[in-house]
Amino acid sequence: MRRIACALIALVLLLASCTAEGRFLTDVSASADGIISLRLIEAGAESVQELADTYLAENAGRGAEWYVITLRQYGFAFDPAAYLAALNKYVSENTISSATERQKIALVYISCGERENEFVKRTLSDSIGQMGVMSYIYGLHLLNNCASGDAADVKEVTDTLLSLRKGGGWAVTGSNPDVDVTAMALQALAPAYASDLRVHEAVDEALELLSSRQLENGGFASYGSENCESCAQVIMALTNLGIEPEKDARFIKNGNSAVDALLSYRTAEGAFRHVKDGPANNSAVTQAFYALVSVWRLRSGRGAFYNLDSQIVPNTRAEALLSAESEDGGLSYKAIVLISVGACALAACIALTIKGKRHVKNYVFVLAAAIVLGGLTLLTDFESVRSYYSPEDNSNKQYIGTVTLTVRCDIVAGTTDKEYIPADGVILPVTEVKLYEGDSVFDALTRAAREHSLQVENRGGALNAHGMVYIAGINYLYEREFGDMSGWIYHVNGVSPNVSCGDYLLADGDEVDWLYTLSLGEDVKDFVRQ
Repeated sequence: MRRIACALIALVLLLASCTAEGRFLTDVSASADGIISLRLIEAGAESVQELADTYLAENAGRGAEWYVITLRQYGFAFDPAAYLAALNKYVSENTISSATERQKIALVYISCGERENEFVKRTLSDSIGQMGVMSYIYGLHLLNNCASGDAADVKEVTDTLLSLRKGGGWAVTGSNPDVDVTAMALQALAPAYASDLRVHEAVDEALELLSSRQLENGGFASYGSENCESCAQVIMALTNLGIEPEKDARFIKNGNSAVDALLSYRTAEGAFRHVKDGPANNSAVTQAFYALVSVWRLRSGRGAFYNLDSQIVPNTRAEALLSAESEDGGLSYKAIVLISVGACALAACIALTIKGKRHVKNYVFVLAAAIVLGGLTLLTDFESVRSYYSPEDNSNKQYIGTVTLTVRCDIVAGTTDKEYIPADGVILPVTEVKLYEGDSVFDALTRAAREHSLQVENRGGALNAHGMVYIAGINYLYEREFGDMSGWIYHVNGVSPNVSCGDYLLADGDEVDWLYTLSLGEDVKDFVRQ
C-alpha cells in the first residue's frame, strides 16, 4: 500500500513541477517558454502556428530563420508552409552575397524537411570557404545533416577546419583564439568527436581553452567584453558534445555554471541583454533561445541541437503552456492532474482486485490518498507564462481609480552579488496601478506583476479567496534568504497593517510599498518614499 501511495504522490509532484516551472520561470525550459511568449504577444499571435504564418513569414530571410529552427528543435511541429513560401519568394527576389547567410537559410530549409531544395544544393556548391572559418563551420553543419553538393565532403571540410586552429582554438582574424568562434567550431565538429581521433584531440584541447577562459561568475567574454552571446555559444558547444553545463566540473567556477551566467542577462520581461547593464537585445534573445533549447534537448534525451531531424518529437508540455486554445477551451492543468490522480487510483484498485487484496480498507486507503492529492492540487495555482503575464480581463469590474506601488529591497542592496537584487534596491519603482472595486493589496501587486513581468510567489489560493495570502518571494528574492526573520512586508500610506495582503482593501490614491525586511519589519518601519 505504501508503494501505491508513493506512486500517487510522485505523479502529482511530477506534474506540479512541470507546470510550476512555467509560472515562476526558474529553469531553462521556462525561460525558453518566456521568450516564445514574448514573441507571441509582440506579434499578436495566439499560437506558435499563427506566429509562423504571420510574424516569421513576414521576416523570412531577415532574421526569422533561427526562430524557425529553434522552435522545431524545441518540439513545435507547426506547418512551415506559409513561412517557406515567403522564404522562397525572398531568395528568388534577392541576391544574398554573404556565404554564411546563405548557409543559415539552407539550414532552415533542412530543418523544415527540404534537404533536396535547389537553394541548399547551390549553397553547398558555392559557399564553403568563401568567408573563411565561419563558412567552413556552417558548411560542416550542412554536410553533417546529409545535404549534398558538388564542392566538398565532410572529411575535406573537417580537415580544413582543423587546420585553421590557432592556439588551441579558432578565431576569425589574428592568432589569439576567440571564445565565440571556438565554441561554434566545436558545435560543427561534435558529430565526429567519438569517431575521429584528430577531432577528439582538437575538441579536448579547445574545451580546456574554454574552461580556462570561463569567468568566476560562470560567464564568458569575447574580444574583452563579457556578454550574453558568448555564454550562449559555449552552452551550445557543450550540449552538442553531450556535456551538461551545470554538471561538468570543468565548467563550474565558484559554484556558477554557464547556464547561471546566461540567465543573469534575462530582463524582467523575459528578454535577454547583450551586456548586463544594457537594454534587451535581439541578437542576445535569439542566441539565448537556442542555447536554452539545446540544454533542454540534452536533458530530455532529444539529441544534439544541430541534428536537424524533420520528424519532430512533440514537446507537449511547452505546447500546452503556450497554446491559447488549450487555455481558453481545453482542459486546465488542474483538470489534467485530477484526471491523472483518478486514473492512478483506479489502476491501483484494479491491481488490488487482481492480486486478491480485496479488503475494504485497501480500497478506502487508495480513495483517501486520491482525495488528499486532489485537494492539494486544487490548492495549488498552476498558470502558464503567457497566461500569467497577459493583461487581465477587467471588463466586468468597476474602475474606481489608481494606487501607486513600489517594490524595494534596500536593506540587502549592496550586500550580495546576486543578480536579482538591484544595486539601488529598487525592484519596481513607484508605479501607478489601476484599481477596481474590491481590490486588495494582493490584487494590486498581482496586477503590477503582470504588467511589468515581475515574478511573484505567494502561498494561498482561490479556495480561500486570498484571505490568508502570504507573499513568499518577489523577483526571486525569498523569505528567510537573509535569516530566519527576513521576508516581505507591505505598507499602505506609510503604515504596516496587521492583516493579510489579501484582506486589506485599497482606496483610490493609496500608496503601497512592498519592502524586504531582515527583522520582521522593524528595520523598515520608518521607510519613507523619496
